[in-house]
Amino acid sequence: MIGVTPFYLQSLLEPSKTVRKDIAKLRSASELAPAISDIKIGGDAYDLETGKITTVVQPG
Repeated sequence: MIGVTPFYLQSLLEPSKTVRKDIAKLRSASELAPAISDIKIGGDAYDLETGKITTVVQPG
């Protein structure tokens, strides 16, 4: 599997990208479909080097 980054490693290397993917999965989950309009889902990423938290996906 040369050239393929395992999910757990990708989440460490590209946390913002991982947050976006995870939020997209939640928003499109059929299990949540009946109530998704009542749920605000957003996501943040924490930078280990700076200690800053950045909003990647606004709740909505």
